[in-house]
Amino acid sequence: GGREGIVDELFLQENYRHQGWGKQALQFAAEQCKVRGICAMHVDVNWINEPAEAIYKHLGFKGLERRRMTKWLADCPPVVPSS
Repeated sequence: GGREGIVDELFLQENYRHQGWGKQALQFAAEQCKVRGICAMHVDVNWINEPAEAIYKHLGFKGLERRRMTKWLADCPPVVPSS
């Protein structure tokens, strides 16, 4: 239970990989979740993306015995990030 954060669609261009940028982004996201009282953070990773899954596990993420399901709502307006 409680509030949860979700990191979805985290991609780095090839020339920025293996430099710690992804790790820094996830650490920043975790810090932001903590200050907002969010008690769990999830990352979405494609089943075939084993390198990304290995990084997430190294950073403390664990696989759940669940599968996320999504229903796209055509009548939902696009989310505009606040500044």
